Amino acid sequence: MTFKEQIDLYVKDLVVKGASKSAAYPPLYRLLCKLGFKPKPPLFASVYQNTILPAIVAGIIWALIMRLTVWQDYPVSTVFLAGFSFAVLTSFANYYQISRNKKKYGISGSWENYTSKLEKLPLANKTLHPIPSPSRSEPISKSKH
Repeated sequence: MTFKEQIDLYVKDLVVKGASKSAAYPPLYRLLCKLGFKPKPPLFASVYQNTILPAIVAGIIWALIMRLTVWQDYPVSTVFLAGFSFAVLTSFANYYQISRNKKKYGISGSWENYTSKLEKLPLANKTLHPIPSPSRSEPISKSKH
């Protein structure tokens, strides 16, 4: 089974469990796939990949933007300390969200074990159809009281 097929099964499984496609496999991960990389989904990536690396990048970008726009009179060390603080807060928020989603969707173990289990499910042979939105048979009317 190819990596793309594994990702498609993973997304189908999480959509069936109630996640959106973009939450299951975010657009940045899809872009990396199109560029030839094979990133594990966020729920299976390491703590470093999920929290520390994105937080460092976000902290540096945030500090640079603030330095160039708002904090021009402040010392560089103060700006980068604020950027580091932003990075720490961002990493805690990412870790919390990923931990909550793992628990919510029943994800545990490694990516390899998960994909081998998915291949055995009947979901692997079905196509995913969007759920139709409920329609109303009667128009909504305003009642006068």
